Amino acid sequence: MIATLFASQCRESAAQSRNDNRLTVSPWEVKDQHFYEHMFHPDKGWIGGDGAGSVLLSQGRILWLFGDSLYGRIVHERRLIQSMVNNSIAIQSGLNPQDAQLSFFPVVTINHSKAFVTPKHGKGWFWLSQGAIRNRRGLFLFMPKFEGTSGSNGWNFQMTGMVLGKVSNPDANPSHWMMKQTTVPFFRSDASGKGLSFGVSVIQVGSSTYIYGLDYEKKSGRRCLLLARIRSENLGNFSSWEFLCDGYWSPNFMKASPLCDHLGAECSVSWLASISRYVLICTENGLSDKIIMRCAPSPSGPWSDAKTVYRTPKSGPRRDTFCYAAKAHPELSQRDDELIISYVCNTTDPGLLVSDPGIYVPKFIRVKFRSPSIH
Repeated sequence: MIATLFASQCRESAAQSRNDNRLTVSPWEVKDQHFYEHMFHPDKGWIGGDGAGSVLLSQGRILWLFGDSLYGRIVHERRLIQSMVNNSIAIQSGLNPQDAQLSFFPVVTINHSKAFVTPKHGKGWFWLSQGAIRNRRGLFLFMPKFEGTSGSNGWNFQMTGMVLGKVSNPDANPSHWMMKQTTVPFFRSDASGKGLSFGVSVIQVGSSTYIYGLDYEKKSGRRCLLLARIRSENLGNFSSWEFLCDGYWSPNFMKASPLCDHLGAECSVSWLASISRYVLICTENGLSDKIIMRCAPSPSGPWSDAKTVYRTPKSGPRRDTFCYAAKAHPELSQRDDELIISYVCNTTDPGLLVSDPGIYVPKFIRVKFRSPSIH
């Protein structure tokens, strides 16, 4: 069968090309996709951001979600950064990257510099990412909440909770969205740096919604995948959530068992019809030049061994650059045998952030799957 053959091939060794920023791994091939990158290079207004999650709102209309976002202008291939906000969004109209239009929110001015969404109680901030889904009840955004801590500059923050934002009118202009914020109770974080959270990626399968979570251990840097489920019509009813625990479903989220490891803080799970598999995409261990993939026959697994499908060229000789936030965007795919994947490169050098507008914006690759023959 196709599924059985593909699962076995996922565990085979990869055949890598050497110096052309692309990686070929049977049964898939990877190429850079600059057309998609051009959408995220406006010369004024929003000029950079990370996270870069997406969700289909309606036919031909896609929501993009970003963490810290830069606003200003691009002049002579240099950034003139006027402000930074903790999160932003964009609405993409049209699916063809060569003529699609992006509208960014918030619209930041000299007198108004505020994130698109802030915690209702005012403390901390949200970094938006991939955890989002649109269904008949509205748009649901899983919004990780962070607060500042002591520590080295750039890493002095910690996640303090997860908030579910329900937008009841997602077809309206985002400036007029009506959003209700509710704290997700399935979150734990202790002084040792161990934590549990749910909402890193969300998919709907039939009448159920599956919510992926992370089990994180700060000391080792290890992140493991967790899974919850709920009937889609009851997504905001936390008393009905169930959590996968060693093969059975439990109402106790503390019993959720790890499904696979070496995840980043961001990831995606997508169904790929041509190979009859769910595909998990992430940056290995969160900060790495490796984008890895796992595959599974169902939302709960079992997940294959991880394989490197791409090595990002911005990591490497420069120690002041690093890449992260890899995830797939199935709504961008024009064929059922491909996935469009984004990642972000960042830098610890403020000067490079100004001089290189290609830093701190989404970059894209296309993974084309070669369906194995049926024997």
